[in-house]
Amino acid sequence: MKTLRALVHVFSAVVTGITVLAAAAALFIWLLRIAGTEVYIVRSASMEPALSAGDLAVVDRRLCEPEIGDIIAYTLEDNVVAHRVCAASASGFQTRGDANDAADAGIVDRSRVIGTVIGRIGAAGYLLSEIQRIGPAAAALFLMGLNLVSFGLESAAGTVKTACRAEKTGQETDKKQFGKQMTQVAGRG
Repeated sequence: MKTLRALVHVFSAVVTGITVLAAAAALFIWLLRIAGTEVYIVRSASMEPALSAGDLAVVDRRLCEPEIGDIIAYTLEDNVVAHRVCAASASGFQTRGDANDAADAGIVDRSRVIGTVIGRIGAAGYLLSEIQRIGPAAAALFLMGLNLVSFGLESAAGTVKTACRAEKTGQETDKKQFGKQMTQVAGRG
């Protein structure tokens, strides 16, 4: 019985931790956007080791006049690319992925530059990608459901613990009261 209660407590702590982490991440991304930045999921290894696949690239939209050596985010067809500026001219920028052997074909027109990459959040893109896949509302409902299950398990464990303690000490337990509590914990009361 103690092992089961311990597992319930661990499950509850993990669910609470995930919920707090998700809320903190959402707040952090919201604050970044207010500050004039965006986050993009890095989908390839072309910028290794500066940016790895699965990272979140933090892009400052206000920094659209990069210097040679800066990493810029720019649009290319329907994609956002983050590559390093290796040359600049009046017409735009020549870029190259750090892991690529050659510069990218063509010049990036200045109008396609979203901003300059100012940081990365390692591996967080995998989580954001999954949330985008299932939808933010579904992710929030899933976390709320996990929290309800966790609360129910904690309540049931407490009720069972009370009943077992009463039984061990020789106290009479009111079986009707115990059954009523269990029904309420299960959500049917």
